[in-house]
Amino acid sequence: MRRFLRKVIVAALSFGMMLSGIPSLPTEAAGITKPQGFVSAVEKYGAVKIAKDPSTGYQQLCAEDGTPVQLKGMSSFGIQWGEGKWILNDAVFDTLAYDWNCDVIRLAMYVTEGGYANNPSDALEKIDQGIKLATERGMYVLVDWHILNPGNPTSSDYLDAGKNLSQYDEIRAAHPEYTGPQLFFAYMSKTYGDQGNVLFEIANEPNGNGSESESANVWKNKLLPYHQSVVNAIRAYDKDSKPNVVICGTDSWSQFVDAPVANPVVDPAVNAGNAAVNQVMYTVHFYSATHDINGSNWLKSKIQSALSGGVAVFCTEWGTSEASGDGGPDLDNATVWLNFLAEKKISWCSWSLALKDETSSSTKPTVAQHPSDLDDDGIPNWNYSSEGYNSDLSQTGIYVRSKIKEGHTWGSTNPDNPDNPDGPDNPDGPDNPDGPDNPDGPDNPDGPDNPDNPDNPDNPDNPTKPTNPENPPAPVAPAKPDPAKGKTNGDGQVQKGETVVTTIGTYTAVSKTEATFKPSATAKKKSSLSIPATVKIDGKKVKVTKIADKAFANNKTLKKLTIGANVKTIGKKAFYKCTSLQTVKFGKALKSIGAYAFYGCKKLKAAGLGAKVTTIGAYAFNGCTSMKSATLGAAVKSVGKSAFAGCKSLKLIKVKGKAIKKVGTKAFTKISAKAKFRMGNNFKNAKLVKKYQKLFRKAGAPKKSKVIK
Repeated sequence: MRRFLRKVIVAALSFGMMLSGIPSLPTEAAGITKPQGFVSAVEKYGAVKIAKDPSTGYQQLCAEDGTPVQLKGMSSFGIQWGEGKWILNDAVFDTLAYDWNCDVIRLAMYVTEGGYANNPSDALEKIDQGIKLATERGMYVLVDWHILNPGNPTSSDYLDAGKNLSQYDEIRAAHPEYTGPQLFFAYMSKTYGDQGNVLFEIANEPNGNGSESESANVWKNKLLPYHQSVVNAIRAYDKDSKPNVVICGTDSWSQFVDAPVANPVVDPAVNAGNAAVNQVMYTVHFYSATHDINGSNWLKSKIQSALSGGVAVFCTEWGTSEASGDGGPDLDNATVWLNFLAEKKISWCSWSLALKDETSSSTKPTVAQHPSDLDDDGIPNWNYSSEGYNSDLSQTGIYVRSKIKEGHTWGSTNPDNPDNPDGPDNPDGPDNPDGPDNPDGPDNPDGPDNPDNPDNPDNPDNPTKPTNPENPPAPVAPAKPDPAKGKTNGDGQVQKGETVVTTIGTYTAVSKTEATFKPSATAKKKSSLSIPATVKIDGKKVKVTKIADKAFANNKTLKKLTIGANVKTIGKKAFYKCTSLQTVKFGKALKSIGAYAFYGCKKLKAAGLGAKVTTIGAYAFNGCTSMKSATLGAAVKSVGKSAFAGCKSLKLIKVKGKAIKKVGTKAFTKISAKAKFRMGNNFKNAKLVKKYQKLFRKAGAPKKSKVIK
């Protein structure tokens, strides 16, 4: 909307031809290998099209089989600027596809403001690059002819743009009457018309052409002729049976979305027999701190009128800020808006991925421009925690990421899974910066930045503090492992993938001798639990060697845990925000603690890790505010990023080995100011002491902390 100096460049399109209108999707892009089990949006939906939804009677964006779909994703910032073009690399697109689960990326190609009109060859090159990156990962691409100032799409600034580009010679010879936007989209259609993952947005935000009462006439007499001419040019080169979807903008920064109802664009694909209905949609834009605030439904009513009038709607741009791009964010109203779009099955792209310090940008100016794997899961990602030292995502970014992931079923994206700590509807999830259980949340009375709260159980003056010797926690009897009941193929041989179910969980064989444990609903209700060392599968004794990822995530009941003697691996987020967990007895075989494994376990008192532990994952004990001591055993080689950050009571770290080679950034940030790293007999090794002092200080250990014997 009125962001007169912001946005992005687009026009997409490049990367191999598509078979049957669907992009041919390599299993491996130039970035990381496609994660096992990941199913991309294009693999799920194929060549999208407009069809009637029988349940509502509305024209909707649908999958190739006619099922209505809602695509969710991001818009770039203006790709002619450094603040926008930075996203065009493999690591960013890997992050958007596999970590954010974006279905669609909008490439915002400004025509003016130093964009396409100034350097059309450079703009085409960037668009080709963006299309290729998205197509390799099975994402849809929205090519945005971004007009903003001037607001009339028939201005000579737009009609003359790129007219003499050599790439258009053949089209220009056949159609000497074509204007700049007609040449551009004819070329796009000729190049990418066979790719069902490419959509064309042919005028982003017409504006200033008339009042609301004049909107129908402005559409009919000024905007419709422009849109019709561009659609005709597209269809002159897109003649297959799966025509690309075209999206048209309306006046007042694409708010008068109901104006085309009486006079919609006529799609030549229908007359040619290539489509049953017009493959044309109309865009609407909103900013949650400006539009339909204080209970108003003015813009939503226009959207409803458009749908009821028989035209399809796509929200190609929305933001959490005011229409200027700053102010806010109004996340409450954003949620109202997104719920409305979900109800109406309206696809959306959020504004924007910018290296700018403005509210509407999901990324900060300091964001990693080539993100790396922070969670040790093989997928690059940005830091989406709400901690004060997060340099990657803004409050908007944390929110938008969670909303894009909402409803996805791959990875940690299913909001309907009660064990999903990332669920966007989970008030305690890491995507909620103000979550009541977030150790760094500004509204959290137990947060590390609020030591004086009289109700804070970590306040040393609080008589109910869990570690107060005058008020010790009641002893809890350990639970006994249940005998396996057995659900196998009965051949007496343990096969990978076979499972056995007991009252406390499911054990899945990962080999002939080892199994993974995942707790049952019954186990999650227990205050005390012991995970057994072995279990019988098909009558054979098998070692229990791993606790599954997210096994007890967000559990509020478990207080005491004994980990079986054979467990080697504690999975990612296995005990994430188990806010009642006080004591854990770690098994002697333990070697690896996954990322976020005990994140936010704010009553956990100690981490007495065994002698075989080699790896402590990123954020593993982050926010364990009651933890007083931790043991880094003799085999520890790596301590992940922020592993003990926010453990404000942590005063003693026993360092028993000589093998530590890597300590991640901020691993010991915000621990007790007087923390001591005890090295025992290794203290005699002056070289090792010096090495560890440097490692720990670099990892955020307080200035007053000491390395002692």
